[in-house]
Amino acid sequence: MLNDKVELAFRNVEEVVTREELENIINSGSGVGYYGTAPTGPFHIGYLVPLGKVSDLVRAGVKMKILLADIHAYMDDRKTDWGMLKVRTEYYFRCISLLLKDVDIEYCVGSDFQFQREYFEKLYRISALITVSRAQRAASMVTRMREPKVSELIYPIMQAIDCDALKVNIALGGIDQRHIYMLTREYFPLLGLNPVTCIFTPLIPSLRGPDVKMSASIPESNIQVYEPEESIRKKVLRAYCPMKEVKSSGLQYTNPIVAIASLALIPMLGSLRIERDPSKGGDIVYNDAGLLERDYVEGKIHPLDLKNSVANALIDFLKPVRDYFKTRHDLILEAYPEEVKKGLVPLP
Repeated sequence: MLNDKVELAFRNVEEVVTREELENIINSGSGVGYYGTAPTGPFHIGYLVPLGKVSDLVRAGVKMKILLADIHAYMDDRKTDWGMLKVRTEYYFRCISLLLKDVDIEYCVGSDFQFQREYFEKLYRISALITVSRAQRAASMVTRMREPKVSELIYPIMQAIDCDALKVNIALGGIDQRHIYMLTREYFPLLGLNPVTCIFTPLIPSLRGPDVKMSASIPESNIQVYEPEESIRKKVLRAYCPMKEVKSSGLQYTNPIVAIASLALIPMLGSLRIERDPSKGGDIVYNDAGLLERDYVEGKIHPLDLKNSVANALIDFLKPVRDYFKTRHDLILEAYPEEVKKGLVPLP
């Protein structure tokens, strides 16, 4: 049983710092972890990767918290205006809680503790140790940094302090968060604080291919979690999905459809059925992403079969979110009025 839990904790990760620490935490049953997200742009399927890892860790015996980092959404070059923080936080909570409706999660909101005296004391102390260049390196992958604001340099330092404030020993994030969470490894010991064990997940590339960022401003690059069925199917069928290609030589996913299957659907659903014509061997069910990727590289799965199967699975899996927001257009319109007006945010 313990080996099964360890395998769950390690699957679909790009890097763990350190592997020995995580294995010890899982085996001892002492894990308390968190995944944080700032309520900025519309919620899309890229978030299914860390949420799938949250689910894995809960099943591995880790007590997981999800931080709705509302203050961070403003600190990142005001991606969310101060007056919009409350409604976007509610919107993110609804999306996440519907996707993880059967998973035992503790939800936290940044503004509930980030104004406390103890939090600021640690923020001041660690800020005096971190150089501007180190803060810039930490912020560069996650904040805009177009005309860098002071808030964008404070952002990663706050994110590190969140680990202590939430009393966790595991921090979960995408690989783009690496420079931030490594601050806890470098500077926490200097303050007498315990560094956290870091789990970094791969990122799903844009539906338009690895050269285009998955962005809310490019509708065809992503799928929002409450999109209409016909929109999901259309986007998946048009997506970049080259025959026999899964990853680059650097092990980064380049095929978004394979990445969605491996990093999101199989972890969240437990398996994925690839529907094929009987003349081509008939349907095949994968509960191991590695086997699916191997068969795709060997040409045993045709891109169109994979696309149709992924579209069907996404449509079914996202149904609870879609059904909820069919009755809550008001929440989407309040959270993203301009984006809806511009056609960047679909209504289910």
